[in-house]
Amino acid sequence: MQFVTLLRRPVVWTVIACAAVVLFLALRAPSASISPVVWTEPSANPPSKVLQPGEAAPDFALPAVEGGTVALSALRGKSALLAFVTAECPYCHQLNKELEAFELNENQQLVFICIGEEGARKISETYAFTYPILIDSASSVSQAYKTSGVPTVYQIDTDGNVVDLAVGWPSAWEFVRGFGRPQSGEGS
Repeated sequence: MQFVTLLRRPVVWTVIACAAVVLFLALRAPSASISPVVWTEPSANPPSKVLQPGEAAPDFALPAVEGGTVALSALRGKSALLAFVTAECPYCHQLNKELEAFELNENQQLVFICIGEEGARKISETYAFTYPILIDSASSVSQAYKTSGVPTVYQIDTDGNVVDLAVGWPSAWEFVRGFGRPQSGEGS
């Protein structure tokens, strides 16, 4: 009888529910793909935790959705924007939509870096980009660039050093607009 009385107490059910959640989290399989946090505020990523202007940009070589491999070192001599995005991020979607009508001169390059092949392919199928979409399957480039949120955009100079960066929407778009220009009559 005491056991039945004990089960009628709400605190007992709260303890059982908490134990079930802890057990579930402890036993679940680790996620196959790690997706960065989506930033909702420009100030969400503390500047001390990202690469700083003047630092050498970590070199990388990643497969492109379109085929082949793109290396940062191959872009030397051009000013480059590295846009870290995901297919699931609503702010990345807005940035990508704006970038469809974007023009750069011959000394500039825009590169999209997406964690996971599925997300990169989805971006490639959704948008009419003429810029490479790279697959960061192991998240190694995202980690090297200390991007814990998306969208994050780094500007890299012709010598391979970080010039500046922007995190979040709309700051990433404003940052990119200062680098190139929308085609006449398009973009915002």
